[in-house]
Amino acid sequence: MAGKQRLSVKHVIAALQRSAGLQTEAAKMLGCHRSTVARYLQRYPKIREALDDTNERMGDIGESQVFKAIQQGDLPTVRWYLARKHPGRGGRALRDRPRRPGPRGHGGRMAHGA
Repeated sequence: MAGKQRLSVKHVIAALQRSAGLQTEAAKMLGCHRSTVARYLQRYPKIREALDDTNERMGDIGESQVFKAIQQGDLPTVRWYLARKHPGRGGRALRDRPRRPGPRGHGGRMAHGA
């Protein structure tokens, strides 16, 4: 019986970067189980650092999209951002404000399929 092929640190890092830090997707790319990727993350600090860097990069991308939406006047995004990041600047008031009833009395939302 042949032994299992060992993955290189370089290949695991590349898969994590290509998968935007999603371990299950990286495992599919590598042809292994997610738990194998998790073990490599525990065993090799260089892989953990690469995953942390990838997660930071994805957070930066997400934040830049939020800022673009705010700059374009996307009011729901503005409200979401203020409620979470600046509650003292009216964010709490926006978040806690009661919603006006919608056309069917559902707090501004219509039931699915209605």
